[in-house]
Amino acid sequence: MSEEDFRREIEVRKKSKAGLNNFEGNFPGGWRYYYAMENPDMLEMPFTIDENVSEFLRTRTQGEFYRDCAEAVLASGNEEDYVHDMAFRRSLGEIHEEEYIELMAPIYITLRRKGYRERDLTG
Repeated sequence: MSEEDFRREIEVRKKSKAGLNNFEGNFPGGWRYYYAMENPDMLEMPFTIDENVSEFLRTRTQGEFYRDCAEAVLASGNEEDYVHDMAFRRSLGEIHEEEYIELMAPIYITLRRKGYRERDLTG
């Protein structure tokens, strides 16, 4: 997919009621990330249970996926807890959903470029 395709995807997400549904859970401070780190055996498990995930995600262990997520935040020039902090500010009403999605766009696009599907990141 091209950069334009990814930007269109972000614009659709901005208009969707679902937004970036569950996205923040995959990052440091998020509930999925936290649960995986608290259960180290999970980190070596593949994502084969969910039939709706991409073929790419099926080749990754949970540890690799969560590492990819954390690295995408750092690659965007932000601190590791950035996604969690912005999600918290959104929950307080300090930033609106559209602004949150725009702030997450570089991280989301980095992961999409790597091979993850929308559903992998927001399901």
